[in-house]
Amino acid sequence: MDDKCISDNNLIRIVELEKRFVLMQETGSNALKLAANDLKTRLDAMNEFQHQLDRQAATFITRNELDLIMQRINENKKADISIWLSLIAILVSFVFGVIKFYK
Repeated sequence: MDDKCISDNNLIRIVELEKRFVLMQETGSNALKLAANDLKTRLDAMNEFQHQLDRQAATFITRNELDLIMQRINENKKADISIWLSLIAILVSFVFGVIKFYK
């Protein structure tokens, strides 16, 4: 083989390698774009879910509000118990008064 033939073969191989390289770059670039779009879609969905959780959490009662409500309920229970104890004491006194009256 002469030098001209080797040089032409090398040139052809270089051109083919350049075409492959360009094709690989384009393929990689397209794959990267698809992955970026997929990631953006996922992040958008995650952000929307986070916003839904935030809106839902805004409707929940706070710990301080719950503690205040429970305190009021407990105070009302104590008041109710006091009323019942007073009524029982009055009833017992009445019963003993009736028993004493008929003795």
